[in-house]
Amino acid sequence: MRSPLRQLVLLVLCSGAALAEGQSYMSLVGELLGAVETPRMFRDGCAMRVPATAAERAQLYDEWRVRHKALLDAADEQVARANERLKKQAAPETVDPVSKMKEAASRMFDEHLDKMTSQDLKEYCGSYAAYLKYKDDEFKNSVPQLLKVVTEADRALTEREKT
Repeated sequence: MRSPLRQLVLLVLCSGAALAEGQSYMSLVGELLGAVETPRMFRDGCAMRVPATAAERAQLYDEWRVRHKALLDAADEQVARANERLKKQAAPETVDPVSKMKEAASRMFDEHLDKMTSQDLKEYCGSYAAYLKYKDDEFKNSVPQLLKVVTEADRALTEREKT
């Protein structure tokens, strides 16, 4: 079996996330959204498939969110700003484009988990604590930089829209 971390990274990259350098604002927002949402998708997907340890994963997730509250709040603000931009560009019936993106990513993640054997699921879901430690490092290093790039891109777009 591939490592859980590698599978998760591939899933996020396949769902439209992009590397920061040279990418569009919406690609950057997609990457930020992936960085913020994958721990929740991992927790929720495993809760349905390995319920015996769901409470433990929920607690780990809550603790992770507390550790990164300021950064998550700033990311949520940028995602909300991107959502407003997307609403202006989307079809009238699309009330909340970011929610639709999250739902699509969650469906892809669930489809990925559905293909695993029960043993693979146990192993994968059992790696949640290690995954959150990886995310801790990411939230100390690359996510703040990504957030800075997204914030600057948002600021530039806002200025451009004023003219």
